[in-house]
Amino acid sequence: MIKLELFTEEKNNTKLAKSQDSPYRSIGLFLSPHRENNLRVNLCPNASQACIASCLNTAGLAGVFPRILKARKRKSNEFLADRIGFVDRLKKEIEVYKRRTPKGRKLVVRLNGTSDIDFTRYDIFNSFPDTQFYDYTKNPQRMSKFLCGNLPKNYHLTFSFSGENLIECQNVLRGGGNVATVFSGGLPTHWQGYEVIDGDITDLRFLDKQNVVVGLKAKGKAKNSVIAGSFVIQIGRMKG
Repeated sequence: MIKLELFTEEKNNTKLAKSQDSPYRSIGLFLSPHRENNLRVNLCPNASQACIASCLNTAGLAGVFPRILKARKRKSNEFLADRIGFVDRLKKEIEVYKRRTPKGRKLVVRLNGTSDIDFTRYDIFNSFPDTQFYDYTKNPQRMSKFLCGNLPKNYHLTFSFSGENLIECQNVLRGGGNVATVFSGGLPTHWQGYEVIDGDITDLRFLDKQNVVVGLKAKGKAKNSVIAGSFVIQIGRMKG
């Protein structure tokens, strides 16, 4: 019997839990972000310093139970020690979750819950053509491939504002993609001339309409304007 120890189920994660009353069953892979692993390998290579400082890794249950952060670091170390073997375990767990997903619901998978790894390098998406995968990313090259239709059709990406990639965000929006932005002080109706939708209602980003800004409320350390810096847009100071 396969031991399910890599993915987090929707009932155990605040973001994923928002899909519990939907036709979709969400599972997510949560690793330790940035260089929080034994090899000091950067698993969020496009993150800004403000993004790193206010990372959601310690928000929610992870900030309450240290064992969750330890588990994320352990999984990160296992991935870096044997990436092919780790991906093989991921695929086996996905197969189990698919079998155990109740009738009437569809399994959806988020591979980068707290990381930004290019999983297109591995044979995951083509192995599960009827499973929807989705992620946020700050990688402009990967997002460009998505917008050009050069990524697997069952993999949806939303670009993320880091506080230092405004030009890339504008390019994504002009190209018809969506950009996730963290706001403090409420959500505006528009940002950079594009409609803002409430991204906290659901984490199922592949259901969003195209060419919008996904507004997320500041959480955890991001609520501290000094720590969050330019990563979080303060509504009172917002321009455009």
